[in-house]
Amino acid sequence: MMWAKSRDMGATESAKYGVANFLFLCVLLGIEMDMCGMLCSVATYWEYDVVVIRVFLFFNLFAFCAPLLMAMFEEEESLPHQQDGQQAKAKARRPSNNLVSQMLGQMKAINPFATGFKIYHFCPGIRFFLLVKKNTNQSDVTGVLKVNTLSSFTLGIYQLICIAYTIWFDLEMNIFVKFNIVSQCLNWTITILYFATPIARWMGNAAQVRQLRDFYQGIRNSWSEILVKGKEGMHDEEAGQRNKEEKRRFKTMLANALACGFLGDHPDNAVHKETLMQDLRIMRDPDVTDYIKIIQGHTISCVG
Repeated sequence: MMWAKSRDMGATESAKYGVANFLFLCVLLGIEMDMCGMLCSVATYWEYDVVVIRVFLFFNLFAFCAPLLMAMFEEEESLPHQQDGQQAKAKARRPSNNLVSQMLGQMKAINPFATGFKIYHFCPGIRFFLLVKKNTNQSDVTGVLKVNTLSSFTLGIYQLICIAYTIWFDLEMNIFVKFNIVSQCLNWTITILYFATPIARWMGNAAQVRQLRDFYQGIRNSWSEILVKGKEGMHDEEAGQRNKEEKRRFKTMLANALACGFLGDHPDNAVHKETLMQDLRIMRDPDVTDYIKIIQGHTISCVG
């Protein structure tokens, strides 16, 4: 019943986030291919001994690097204000050994207007750090896509001119030039998708959804740990009693979250909410994970 109600509310996970995560990997692959194609073919284009092409190479390198440096300096100027707020939050936050509290410390809202550029957003090779980074967020996705766009309009334009020169004068189409053509097709496809479709927003949201899934998996792990500790009651009656109290508190918090999700916090719903909570408090242990998945769906539906 609750699953059906969640679907009616739109509180279900969408498959588009899985597709968006795969496309983010394609974006990383496309950018690296573009950089590799540039490095492999630049010697070929340099040997054409055309002054305009050589000048264009240095101009586009400057056009790629200068905006990145400017963006990073601009970010450093705004850091003092951000650090003051972060220090205030750090003072208010107390250290805890509780798993859920530790996970909550990793959760934070990302400002969509603040895209800080890090070295792993634009440096070839180091960019693969995003594959193993603990938390890849919306800022990372936006940063990589912006770097890809900058690369397309600077280094990409240089490569397109050189490819056109090669074809126009019927010069040798070696393996590096062919690789260049493939990388440019992929890179410009990514750039067009970034500006013409909502895929960029999906990829940014997918990073946040992945973080939320990990968070609720941690909650399920916490519940599993409580069940395992319950086995201590087989030889320690006091430990068994403590575990029962812990399970009761967990189910009460879960019931409250479910009741708020379906009925809200308005005082007019207080009676219905309390009735629902009384029914939910007697949930069976195996059903707890299903109820956690429902709350997970409610949270993810708010991402967009």
